[in-house]
Amino acid sequence: MRPPARHDARGPRGVAGTVLLSGAEHPSRGWAAGRMWRSPRFVWPSLAHPGIPWRWLLLALAVRMLVSPLQHTWDSQTWWNVAAELGGESDPWRAVAAPFETMRRLSDLARGSGQREYYEYWAYPPGMLLVWWPIARLWAVLADPLVPQFAAPDVFTARPVPFLLALGMKTPVIIGDLVAGVLMARLTGNERVGRWYLFNPYVLLVGLWTFDGVMVALLLAGLALAERGRWAASGVALGLGASVKFVPALLVPAVALWAVRATPGWMRAATLTSLASAAAFLAVSGPWLDGLRYVLEFHAARVGGGMAWQAIWGALAWIDPFADLAPVYLYLSAQIGTLTLTGMLVLTAWVAWWRRLDLLDTSLALLLAYLAGSKLVNEAYALPAVALAAIAVARRPSPDKAVLLLGLWVLPLAFTAVSVPAWGFLLAPAVTLGWVDIVDARAFHAGYVLTYQYLAPLLALAGVLFQGFCVWGIWRIARRRPAPMRAPSTEVVRLGAAAA
Repeated sequence: MRPPARHDARGPRGVAGTVLLSGAEHPSRGWAAGRMWRSPRFVWPSLAHPGIPWRWLLLALAVRMLVSPLQHTWDSQTWWNVAAELGGESDPWRAVAAPFETMRRLSDLARGSGQREYYEYWAYPPGMLLVWWPIARLWAVLADPLVPQFAAPDVFTARPVPFLLALGMKTPVIIGDLVAGVLMARLTGNERVGRWYLFNPYVLLVGLWTFDGVMVALLLAGLALAERGRWAASGVALGLGASVKFVPALLVPAVALWAVRATPGWMRAATLTSLASAAAFLAVSGPWLDGLRYVLEFHAARVGGGMAWQAIWGALAWIDPFADLAPVYLYLSAQIGTLTLTGMLVLTAWVAWWRRLDLLDTSLALLLAYLAGSKLVNEAYALPAVALAAIAVARRPSPDKAVLLLGLWVLPLAFTAVSVPAWGFLLAPAVTLGWVDIVDARAFHAGYVLTYQYLAPLLALAGVLFQGFCVWGIWRIARRRPAPMRAPSTEVVRLGAAAA
């Protein structure tokens, strides 16, 4: 017989301040008075009580501002050109459409010249373009407008984004990181979890690289709202997150499936979540559906690589430069990737339903399935899985989940140090400060590319190990004994009624 958890003013507590929930107390199991019981441990943050002391939030803000001049050597070219195109248009509708149209035009040129099928430029939904447009437009009006600089694929050409503009473009990402840290502290009842996330080196690296922090904040907000029974609001948050990057769309089925077990009105809850997420996504992306469709075609046709087993194709190209890999690039890689990704997601969703996993574990398992089944896994893709794994460790500590959390951020960080490489982030401030000129930076970058002849096999092996590690994580999550559905205790009913 499991002893009841002790309740105090801070909510249910376990050893060392970790939030522990018994089977009857967990919001995924049971309801009170016809409504889903709302956990008293989660309180929405406010300015007076954000969940993390303000001194830590201000320190996290200062650290991110300090390192904001650091930029990824390739992606910074995309941000430069995006800022140039957005800032050059006074009409936001035309400004947001410009990167999609440019990618289509440059892809036609690359295809016609026999270089590749697609030119890698803006390959995301339009959400961040809408966020960045006023920032880029303000820069174009008050400072010198940027001139787009496009070159052949894989050529290092663009100068670093100016410091103030880079800081402005990273401001939404910084806010996203801070919001995510606060939500993690509130979702676990432990401010140390939020602090760990805000100062984790992998999280800081991703913030320098791309804008995944905005997507993670919306994803966590969607899950927090779902745990509170706010199904429509949860769908809106996930839909907005998917309009920034597609990943939160994977969790809409997780919320809908969990609603079937979490509340008597499961049909209404699942429908509200699904329709609200679709409506929010279309409200943001609808005017540019043609460009969005082209982006999806690009992702479907991409060759596998990165931290995935399909990096073997790149390794073969370096080992044997005369090998004919055209059939692989045109057909095999994309078709295998479609099968592995779809198969992993469907299988994991079925296992989560069969094993009666709660919302957090189901969401984490689906994110791991996305990493394990994708043909291309960039280092930043693991960020939402890191956030959910940290929450899972704080709520229900176990050695397996601790190992999973460690691997999810250490392995991508180590991979980045070799693949990017880590010192590549220093090229942008070095050029800005005049320590090297742009010609030397290009030569430095091109020289390192030659070392891939020796690193490519090792990186392919690292991709195999990382995806195998994600499969192991799904297996360990699914092995957790499913708790039986049972009515909440009298104490829980009383607390649930008081919270309502």
